[in-house]
Amino acid sequence: MRILVAGHSGRTNGIETYTRHLTQGLQERGHEVITAYRAENSLQPTSSGERVHIGEPRPLMRRLVGPLESVTAQRRLREVARTRECAVVHATYPEFVFQGRPPVVVSAWHPESRWWRRSITAGSRQERGRAEALYALSDAVAYHRASVIALSRAVQRAVQQRGHPAEWIPPFIPDRLIRRPAPSRPVSCVFIARWLDMPRKGLDLAIAATGLLSRELPDLQLVLIGGFRNPATAARLPSHCRALGLRRPDEVRQLLAASGCCVISSSWEEFGYSGLEALAAGVPLACTPLPGFEGLASDGIVVAPARDPVALAESIRRALRIESFEFPAGCRSSVAVPRIEQLYLQLAAGDRV
Repeated sequence: MRILVAGHSGRTNGIETYTRHLTQGLQERGHEVITAYRAENSLQPTSSGERVHIGEPRPLMRRLVGPLESVTAQRRLREVARTRECAVVHATYPEFVFQGRPPVVVSAWHPESRWWRRSITAGSRQERGRAEALYALSDAVAYHRASVIALSRAVQRAVQQRGHPAEWIPPFIPDRLIRRPAPSRPVSCVFIARWLDMPRKGLDLAIAATGLLSRELPDLQLVLIGGFRNPATAARLPSHCRALGLRRPDEVRQLLAASGCCVISSSWEEFGYSGLEALAAGVPLACTPLPGFEGLASDGIVVAPARDPVALAESIRRALRIESFEFPAGCRSSVAVPRIEQLYLQLAAGDRV
């Protein structure tokens, strides 16, 4: 089957990671995958097969109309899909969904589909209300045009409440990257973000929680992987923190595997791919309440009941004590990709899903 995957936009986030894993998984199952991209720097070395440029993002238009700027990219995608005779298109960013044939599948990430509600709550996620309203409207159009894969249970409920069918297929990791927990692990925590000091990432909360734990575990370290927008933040880190800067994906996997647990203390994440990557490295996850991990069957995920230092510290303590756990089966590429493939086959056969 020839499949057009549209999901490379030049941003550094979990959607790009998901797109790469999806492309590789489909290729390994023998499909011909054409990759559509907007910016050259969005293509990673792991991308392979035919690549099609669908137009550079226009910064001014992007600032004015947000995701609606992608309308020209949508036209280009439709043209590519038709001329290459693709059986199906998968838009991992909802803004890439176009009207018409061939059939389109969209990955839905955000658990709030109402534009007014998404705008009102934007401040709690350190986002702009007007921009979030535009994204919500763009998402609603995409869900009307395409068959929806919900990346979390919360997203599935939100999409279904708007009257659109949605199948829950969580994000996934290639099977070859999944390893069993080590027999013993050090007393250390890993915190990963592209920008560690973004307010919604909750670095201060992670530092406070591990600071509490360090009173009883004096060797405890909080290992920080990522960059700082404000260099002064790095200069003020307490002694139990160790900043390693930005690292390559293979280095991140090695650092995860050599740690005691991974900490996600965000106030908001569409999913939180670093947590899934930690589980794949054989490392438990301690996190604040986030919708992305709801329903993932793994005894390696410890969710704090609240976003406060004491609750998170207790979750970290429990995670560090976990000796063995199972990676969530539904997040293996060998499980998730065939489910997505089945959806493609139904659509290619003319069935609306």
